[in-house]
Amino acid sequence: MTQSLLLIGGAGTGKTTTLLRTMDKVLETGVTDVYGIGFVSFTRAARREAASRAAEKFGVGLDDLEQNGWFKTLHSVCHRQLSASSQLIADSKKDREWLSNLLGEEVNSTTSAGEDGVFETSAERTDPEVALSLWHHCRNRLTTLKPVWERASFCDQRTPSLDYCLSVIKKYETGKRLDHRMDFTDMLAEYSGWKFSPGGDPSPGTPRGEVPDVPVWFLDEAQDQSALSDAVARRMTSTAKWVYLVGDPYQSIFGFTGADPQLFQNWTDNRKILDQSFRCPKAFTDLGESIIRNCSNYWDRGIRPASHDGSVETIDYRHPWPEQVKPYESWLLLCRSNFIARRLAKRLDASGIPWASVKGNSSWTAPKRNKAIIAMRDMQNNNWVSVEEWKLLMDYLPVKVDGKEILTHGTKAHWQRYDGGFEEGIHCDEISAWGGTDEFLRILRSSRWTSLIPNAPDVLAAMKKWGDECVLEPKVQISTIHGAKGSEADNVLLLTTTSSQVARSSEEQVGRDEELRLGYVAVTRARKRLIIASEPVQHRMEIEA
Repeated sequence: MTQSLLLIGGAGTGKTTTLLRTMDKVLETGVTDVYGIGFVSFTRAARREAASRAAEKFGVGLDDLEQNGWFKTLHSVCHRQLSASSQLIADSKKDREWLSNLLGEEVNSTTSAGEDGVFETSAERTDPEVALSLWHHCRNRLTTLKPVWERASFCDQRTPSLDYCLSVIKKYETGKRLDHRMDFTDMLAEYSGWKFSPGGDPSPGTPRGEVPDVPVWFLDEAQDQSALSDAVARRMTSTAKWVYLVGDPYQSIFGFTGADPQLFQNWTDNRKILDQSFRCPKAFTDLGESIIRNCSNYWDRGIRPASHDGSVETIDYRHPWPEQVKPYESWLLLCRSNFIARRLAKRLDASGIPWASVKGNSSWTAPKRNKAIIAMRDMQNNNWVSVEEWKLLMDYLPVKVDGKEILTHGTKAHWQRYDGGFEEGIHCDEISAWGGTDEFLRILRSSRWTSLIPNAPDVLAAMKKWGDECVLEPKVQISTIHGAKGSEADNVLLLTTTSSQVARSSEEQVGRDEELRLGYVAVTRARKRLIIASEPVQHRMEIEA
């Protein structure tokens, strides 16, 4: 008989560390074969960390363990067990074209809802994408389309009509069947034994695929399971001896994908509470608890704060808050939607502060371009550059500037083919041997070259003021609250502005609970300093310092 244990902990209580320690104990006392351990997580980083620890302990190759073991996502487990013959629909150019042709309307993405939430229709999303997002949502919740559509329409008047959504979904399902295609939700449904019809109730069927012969499973971030993924997890672990589920019901913030925190808590009454936060001092734990205390199903987990000090400040967003952001410090700037995140980015850009998204991309984080800028700066300062740096410059430098050659004829083609020699690099005094002209040297020494590489003046100014590393690996990050799940920083600035769609969603208890949990996640990302920024708008998050 399978036994389950819930490991429940608030923000910063070391859930992942506890999970890995529990895995160590399992490896020491119960399981002698690392291929007999299963670990499922929503993030690649958590999955790889767990796999690395197990691989090292058993002396097996990490790549082999990830390939042949059971450190997976639920989708990859289903794909492996189903030996899926149908072609998976990915968010690729080819599949977007397939979907657009199938529906007769433009589709920019084949994925479901974005981080703004299923009930907030962004300007970038087309009507077919909204319809298919609702279809993904209702299948994940194991419910019919109509109640999902009704709530979406209530929150956002831009939601297409129910008849339109049904017509798109029917075309989509017919096209998949005829072309032998399936999406990721289909995989979960086949493995767990659920069937869907666009206008009817979901119906249980015969599950496909074998249950893995794995005696111990670890389910990370289990509070984010939907009814469908919960059904997959229960079947996947049905022959196991032990199942450890790790999560926090008050950090369940992916309702737009169908997540329901109650499903996690329904597994068993056998639970262990991780009640010591190592990240959040008292000011942050108190604020976080005061927010989620308004949830309809609140219960006190008794979280004790970290021992260090922390401060909570409130400011007017219109004030010059970027002056407080020091790029050599750890910063996380949070907001409710991608649209608002772009506003934060503009404020930082205007102040010349390098930043990156939590995913690592921004106008500042262009590795090749930044290397090219550094190479030109080094040459201007009479330093050597390597062959690889010079070859990289060929992607950015034109042959002529103002009608004058800065590179001799054939230089670009030569360096594109070049694969050896000149290992010692080049000095600007010898630039003619590499194809640079006297005009190149004049442009180099006068700093006119900065106009030849995108954003070079801003990048150079930031490097001069803050240091190269603050640009190459920014410590200042911008994210939606959804995207920052699992992240932390010494300093957090939270902009409380929301939208009318979010406000409408919060009029119903399920939406209000979701927004309160988002507020809890946001304020508990900080280790030392939390700045709550507000502006005179109609809709704000319910956060009071």
